[in-house]
Amino acid sequence: MINKPSNKYLRFIMTVLSITTVLIVLAIAYIVNTTFMTEEKSNYKKAFAWQVKNRGVVGITVNISSEYKQRMLEWRLAKKDVDTIILGSSTAMGIKGEMFKNHIVFNGATNSNVLYYTTAVAKYHSKHTNSVKNIIIGFDWAIGLPYWKYAAIKHDPLKKKKKKSIELVDKIKDAVTYQRVKIILSNEIDSLLAEPITQYRCPHENTIGTDQFFKTDQPKSCHGFRFDGSAVFPGLPMSEKKWIDYLENGLKEYQKQFDKNLGTIDLQYLNDFKEINQNLQKKGGKLIILIPPLIPKATATMEHVGKKKYIKKLERLLHFAKQNNIMIIDASKSEEFGCKYKDFLDAHHAFPSCYEKILKTISF
Repeated sequence: MINKPSNKYLRFIMTVLSITTVLIVLAIAYIVNTTFMTEEKSNYKKAFAWQVKNRGVVGITVNISSEYKQRMLEWRLAKKDVDTIILGSSTAMGIKGEMFKNHIVFNGATNSNVLYYTTAVAKYHSKHTNSVKNIIIGFDWAIGLPYWKYAAIKHDPLKKKKKKSIELVDKIKDAVTYQRVKIILSNEIDSLLAEPITQYRCPHENTIGTDQFFKTDQPKSCHGFRFDGSAVFPGLPMSEKKWIDYLENGLKEYQKQFDKNLGTIDLQYLNDFKEINQNLQKKGGKLIILIPPLIPKATATMEHVGKKKYIKKLERLLHFAKQNNIMIIDASKSEEFGCKYKDFLDAHHAFPSCYEKILKTISF
């Protein structure tokens, strides 16, 4: 004879399940609120004022990084002391202002910045910002950013922008990932055990940093932006094993871009480049198109697999640039500039050590 579970036992199980469900919901709500909370607008100004005074690194969280960088760009340009700006995606964030001896440079690159938005910002500043003489635009063929469908948008920094809201479902998906839970737990443990400090010495460079203005993803790591707009990547340099793994198994997505899209370019982008360059030439400057570096041997490996010469696939862009007197810095084959695998965070994010080698070879 099988004994039926007692009502008392069932009530206990239901109570435990109910409490567990409530705790999980509360935990998710806390993570979502902590991650996507609206930062105080005054904090942006305070953070920039701190950077002006200290020339240090402001720690940030990923969800506000683009907004803070855009505000930094406008603040720096308002001071009228910058003559060269860098625009593009995070692949260009390793470029530091000190690498240019004859120019005052601000790195305005933002995460995953599609090319049509980059050219819109460049068109505006080439025409309306008198102090900007030169603009460097990243052409990220390897991650597909020039191949999004072209959109004719206008950039106006004076116009108040409506912040794009993130769907609740996407927030919850982010909140339950291992990486997000790890970051939140790490931050909470750090705030409980560590003494509160307003600024600290960056672990990997001789600079001071601060996390006092925003809830940074990685406290006391200087994970954020320097005063010149360049980024401090928090990860460790690539190992030889990781480099070999990339060359043997990790280039599939890049190979798709190499085979399918490299060599194609929307005529409207070429028109944008021409307009930007003409605007800058009137001020005695120029447009420079930068093809960001990939890990050593990556492009050569894709050439071998795709059975097509890289330079041949770039022919249309190169011909256009020559016709219109536009400088191209093609750093895709980073090994030709002396970059090593240790100069990279991953396959397409180069540390300043690689960019320093690349930029030594050019002058403008």
